[in-house]
Amino acid sequence: MLTSTPGSRLQELLPEMFQPTELPGQPYLRFQLTADIKALLSMEHVRESLLVPARQITPLPNMPETVIGLMSSRERVFCAIELDLLFGLRPSPVYSRQYHIVVLRVSQSSSQQSSSEQELLLGIAVNSILGITRLISENLQLPREDFSSSLKPYLQGYVVEKKEKLLVLDARAITTASILYNDPT
Repeated sequence: MLTSTPGSRLQELLPEMFQPTELPGQPYLRFQLTADIKALLSMEHVRESLLVPARQITPLPNMPETVIGLMSSRERVFCAIELDLLFGLRPSPVYSRQYHIVVLRVSQSSSQQSSSEQELLLGIAVNSILGITRLISENLQLPREDFSSSLKPYLQGYVVEKKEKLLVLDARAITTASILYNDPT
């Protein structure tokens, strides 16, 4: 008599479920930027996504309206900004007591030593986080003339998925543009 565990029995019955499958494309975080704009960011630059109560973000005086304030996660302090305002878009009227924050991380070489790299962090507030999707680079289309000039510097392009246009954002351009990178730690 053969004894088997439920796991091994399942593997015998459904072998295709236990085969490693390589899904096509690179993973991207999908989120709602404004009420009518959805966007993607490469998971290569996404450290984490958080739902942060407004009271946990310290406001900074005399800063542009794009800056929400300072926040911390995993023992690092960094700035959080309103992404839609950075892009010059009309923000969604949200009167929430919490923010959907995507923490971007971008490695940049130190200007003093080219061999050392430092990780820059920036929190970006978005309308809502929708999940992860995969993007095949051949489907990426270059930005067209109908995109606003304030948005173009932050775009890698766009894709059309199920008749819906998704903006593909450049995390490096977003972090470099937010001239707030004086690491307060």
